[in-house]
Amino acid sequence: MRPTSRVLVAGCPAEQWRNYLGLTGSWHGTWQRYAADKAAVLWRLGPSFCAVCAPTPAADGLSVRHFNRYEEGKQPPGRTGRLLEDGLFEIDFGQFDQSNFFTPFGPASKAVYGSGCAVLAPASLAASGSPGSLLAIEMILASPSSTSVLAQARQRRRLVAMYRAGDSAAELESVTTIVEQEGGVAVSVDSNAENFKPELGWYNLPGGIVAQIPPTLPLRIGGTELSMLWQYREADNGPSDSDSVSAQFSEGLLASVFQGSPKGPESSSI
Repeated sequence: MRPTSRVLVAGCPAEQWRNYLGLTGSWHGTWQRYAADKAAVLWRLGPSFCAVCAPTPAADGLSVRHFNRYEEGKQPPGRTGRLLEDGLFEIDFGQFDQSNFFTPFGPASKAVYGSGCAVLAPASLAASGSPGSLLAIEMILASPSSTSVLAQARQRRRLVAMYRAGDSAAELESVTTIVEQEGGVAVSVDSNAENFKPELGWYNLPGGIVAQIPPTLPLRIGGTELSMLWQYREADNGPSDSDSVSAQFSEGLLASVFQGSPKGPESSSI
């Protein structure tokens, strides 16, 4: 289990760039989308599908070109791209370097990169959340490059929570979970459940993901926290372990990001 560490929102750019490069590669993922109802129950939106997330560093390590490849028809709406010979639809999300990797979705966004983790979110919920607009918060956890975790190819877990903004708060609208493996076939994720209900504010989702996803986000006043905990085994039938990443918002601003020593439904706050 990783000890608790705080990743400073305004931390060292050079260190965060190294952490960002540590999350690059060719990640083959199983994606599952859910819709949230008024009771904060997550309902499966059709079957899962496969996609490839391929942020590719330049040879000099000074820039990264980010491509995603989706099953045709599963790509984000409104995005232009090209159909490849293997039938996947490729979207070029652009080039990132130390001048823009902190703002991956434009100047109103903010990214924080730890060792094997990241949080991508609006820099200000209020500034980004005009009534009716969508707010996206993404959390990422990756296994160590030593492959000591899982005793196989590196894996990642990602969760994207989408909120619909109102006048003073945003309501949870949908969640996407992504279970990824580097450089090979996507990880099989077996679950026949059609919906997932929160228990003490936490969802137990396929792929070993346990997530704290509040049903509402205050846009200006007060604070809230989103967390993702990844439960895994280092080998078949081996002992279980876990890691986590948490994003804390205060007065509508991304204030802190914590990693490690995960809390969960039975644990106290960090």
